[in-house]
Amino acid sequence: MRNKQTVFLLSLLLVLSFLVSPAFGQTNREKAAEASRTAAKWLLSPSSSTLQAQNAIQAVYLVKNQKTGKQATGFLLKNGPLITNETLVRGCSGPDILALSCTAEEITFRPEIKTDPERNLAALFPTVRISAPGLFISNDPHFIAGNALSTWGYPAGYNNPPPVLCMGVFSGFQAYPKKDRLNEYVKHLLFSGNFDSGNCGGPLFEFYGDRVIGVIIPQTTAVGSKVLTGEAISLDDLRGFLKENNIPETTF
Repeated sequence: MRNKQTVFLLSLLLVLSFLVSPAFGQTNREKAAEASRTAAKWLLSPSSSTLQAQNAIQAVYLVKNQKTGKQATGFLLKNGPLITNETLVRGCSGPDILALSCTAEEITFRPEIKTDPERNLAALFPTVRISAPGLFISNDPHFIAGNALSTWGYPAGYNNPPPVLCMGVFSGFQAYPKKDRLNEYVKHLLFSGNFDSGNCGGPLFEFYGDRVIGVIIPQTTAVGSKVLTGEAISLDDLRGFLKENNIPETTF
């Protein structure tokens, strides 16, 4: 009898030791979030990224449409909303969308979404004030063929909250006639590089900067089956979108 009691007490102590252990009860989701925070900490270290890169990393979000299952990239403007592609949020309201910061912090949005299908831009408004720094819009971009471009974002198949850097080269412009507006065009920037559909909605930068010069869209210029360039909405159209929706523009 005493042996049985001893075994029972030892088993009970073993269970209690697990219950007070920090790892006990931690879900896979919590473990993944902790791993993401660790990776973000490494990425944001001054030994791994410049101050400009750190600003960009913290302003870029993995944007998930919980209604359709689609996901892409978005970015937070300084003192403003989160910008992404209209095609990602089409037919949805704010609560259908979830954004993850580089540290796996979840951001939810108010119901109203400002959209422009022609420019393929959307603005979402967080339900709470976000402490992370937002991005400025460049007031002096240099579009010179051959100049290096970059973006931080979430290439297709990459699902971790810390974004990755992708590089490209400015290649030219493309003009798309606006519907029912004579001699007016949507201006696209063309670039070559290792960008893909997951980068869409993300900010385009000059070199390794953190001043927005365009917004990447899921559109490409191709000859036959060969994709030559990716495309991005220009600053002119981003500014037009913000102005038409009474969203303050913060430039630097």
